[in-house]
Amino acid sequence: MVIRNTSCGRDRPTGSPLTPRARRGRLARRTWGSQLGSIAVTLSALVAVCAALPPAGVAAATLPEQWTVTSVDITTPAGAQQLAPVAMNDAGHVLFRDGQKDEAFLWSPAAGMVQIEVPGSTQLFPHALNNHDQVVGVRTILSGPDTTVDSWVWSPEAGARLLAAPQGWAEVWAVNDAGQIAGGLYDDVNHTGPQPTRWEPDGTVTRFESPFPGSAVAIGLDGTIAGTWNDNGAGTAFVARDAKAVTPTAGVGLGRHPSVSDQDEVPMTTSGLAQWRATGTRRWPGTGLVDLTAGSRSGLILGGHITTAVGLPTVSGSFVWDPTTGSTTELSTALAPHAIGSAIDRAGAVVGVSLQELGGRTTFEGTFWSATNQAVALGATTSPALMNDHHQVVAFRDDRFVLLQLDLLAPPPSPPDSTTTTTSTVTTTTMAAVPASPASSAVGASPRFAG
Repeated sequence: MVIRNTSCGRDRPTGSPLTPRARRGRLARRTWGSQLGSIAVTLSALVAVCAALPPAGVAAATLPEQWTVTSVDITTPAGAQQLAPVAMNDAGHVLFRDGQKDEAFLWSPAAGMVQIEVPGSTQLFPHALNNHDQVVGVRTILSGPDTTVDSWVWSPEAGARLLAAPQGWAEVWAVNDAGQIAGGLYDDVNHTGPQPTRWEPDGTVTRFESPFPGSAVAIGLDGTIAGTWNDNGAGTAFVARDAKAVTPTAGVGLGRHPSVSDQDEVPMTTSGLAQWRATGTRRWPGTGLVDLTAGSRSGLILGGHITTAVGLPTVSGSFVWDPTTGSTTELSTALAPHAIGSAIDRAGAVVGVSLQELGGRTTFEGTFWSATNQAVALGATTSPALMNDHHQVVAFRDDRFVLLQLDLLAPPPSPPDSTTTTTSTVTTTTMAAVPASPASSAVGASPRFAG
């Protein structure tokens, strides 16, 4: 059985100067889901009722939590062919890119789908979104055999402006809530780059000395950057903040979704998993091949066990590692034998899919794992992509994207029940979570995931 990870990845810079054609290939983003066609999605009300009882033998202390799940349809832009979610902020606003038309959009419940305009662009590649609705990305201008590449920052109020790139061009990958932007600068005069760079809101450009080409691909609240450089094919992760030079770490990569926590902690890959801190590096105590899926703003790390059973590396199950306590918690397999996470919030809640093989084919169920590792079924036609720190989830359901809001009811009713409230634009469903069995939690599990 081949189990493929369903999260939205992004290719990261390799650190080598690029030809115009290679630049276009490098900037191409991976699309998410199948082609949607030309669909004008109307808001609909879907009625669903779901209740789950705890497994036999589970103590009363682990009675299922009760969650309400409110679904709001995200209207697809007319003519969109390959719409893919790129990022979501804590307000539930979602950054999208259409891979077919090379366009970018910002969606919010109030304003709907707003197209991002960067005048003169042929292609737009949005990369990041902060909590002030600032978007950063790269654009290309195609003119015959020539390609011009620029980086930009955009907001609904100010529109778009290009970022300074002395003697060359820039690629940008991340923006924090202070408006600081992380990326890399290419020098077309000396044919060097990229060089790790940070742009300040006032336009100041800070270049960080690096022994090899590399870009900053993540940035923390205080401007700490993280990235990787390329030493003749060998990757090395680096961190920098105030000093002009980057600091190499024990890591060789930053995973598929590079991040810097609010405490300036950086998840990275070594021979396994590790977390860089200014006071030292903490290493995951487990063994075997692992995938660094994502890091949370609180420092928790979502990882995956990699198997090569059919010759292709795939994730067969996910876990949450708490570097502070050293504990590892396997995601509950109460819904299916394989629990695959794609995003994690600061409390340790995870969203992803539960997978199983039935009749020679693999089936999946969209799943939310609460901070206590209880599994909430989101539907067999729901594929979660992103989650913020307020239990808001962007998912692909049936033929459209939806924004799901999960809210915990407290105290949970006993016995668990299920109710549904429907309006013309949203659906609210009360669902009973399935507590994890003792076998689904690793020895030494954090109290955050007890139960």
